[in-house]
Amino acid sequence: KYWTHLKDISFPRAEDENVKLLIGCNAPSVYEMKEIRTGKPNEPFAVKTPLGWTLFGSYRKPFKSNSAPNHLSAKEELEDKFEQLYSTEFKDPFSRTISMSVEDRIALSAISNSVQRLNGDYQVALPWR
Repeated sequence: KYWTHLKDISFPRAEDENVKLLIGCNAPSVYEMKEIRTGKPNEPFAVKTPLGWTLFGSYRKPFKSNSAPNHLSAKEELEDKFEQLYSTEFKDPFSRTISMSVEDRIALSAISNSVQRLNGDYQVALPWR
């Protein structure tokens, strides 16, 4: 056994994968945790109930791969793609920001470009005829 915190617990091998009995919320006493065995972070752990031990996680030794990645992608590129997706596909329908119309932008541009200071006062052209 690989996991030292679980070495003295015997987990029977399930021969038949068909469910024979499913216990629901009508029998809460069978879920009472009598003992908990934890290991390091991300290791499997076990809980003892009146029905026996339950294993959470894989009991097998972790698989170590000798393979190396042959394709790398920049993290920034992925983040940019997500930002682009969410900014175009998932706009907030309840957003209170109102975009300017083409006419409003033309008027604002005309006003902004016409601002002058004359004799200590500001002069602005009117965008309407």
